[in-house]
Parts: sequence; structure tokens; C-alpha cells
Amino acid sequence: MAHRINDLNQKENETLSNYVEQGREILEGYGLSKNQYNAKDLDNVFERWAQNYQNEKFQKNQIAEGLGSLFGELLTVDFGFGWKMVEDDHGIEVALVEEKTGSIVFPINSVWKRIDPEIITQPFIAAMFDAIKNHIESQKGK
Repeated sequence: MAHRINDLNQKENETLSNYVEQGREILEGYGLSKNQYNAKDLDNVFERWAQNYQNEKFQKNQIAEGLGSLFGELLTVDFGFGWKMVEDDHGIEVALVEEKTGSIVFPINSVWKRIDPEIITQPFIAAMFDAIKNHIESQKGK
């Protein structure tokens, strides 16, 4: 099945807004600004959480949804991605689509993959951000 891409409905937009706010609360919980952050900041928070996640106040789903949505917000601001609902053979989930290149990124799922089935503590968000930046730049003018 090819990807089916749809705009977010009102409920999906509200859920995403809640995820973003949750992400900002997580940043504040680790002593960072909730409004000014970058991909390395998200990596640092994830790594600090992952080092001792059993004793942290934020649960796995909060980290995946919160940090993933903040990562997505960086991509929307820096590269013009837009939040969409994307359906494929594996199901339907919120993702980012860059219209000019057709690129699709699943930022929340990207964080989940570092949490489940086991916690992977190495930084990854900044590396993904740089890879996406390089991809988008390489597609300009094509």
C-alpha cells in the first residue's frame, strides 16, 4: 500500500498540541528553556532520562510523545515540514511531510524506537536532524 496522507483533524491537532506542551514540560524538568531548544538539547534530555529511566518522573510514552513532537516542531520551523496523518501497511500515525520533496519523517516513532523494546541511550536526534537537513538541501533544485 502506498502512503495515504491526510491533514490532521481537530482532535489530532489537539493531541499533538498536548504532546508539544508535554515536551516543553520535560525540557523544564531537566532545567532547559521550554521555548528555545535545539536537537542537541533534545538528545541531552533523552540521554539523561535514559540513564536512569526507572527513577525518572517522566514515563516512556511521555518521553516519546513529548521529545518526538518537539523534534518535529524543529523540522517544521527549519525545513517547512507539515504535520499530517500518514497511513501505510503498518497503520496510521502522525508524521511530518515535506511537500516539495515528498519526504516523510516519523519523529515520535523515531523516539519510540530508542525506547521499545529496550532503552538505547546514545544520542540520535541531532544526527537525524543533520541527515534530514542534508537530504532536504540535496533535493533543492531537483
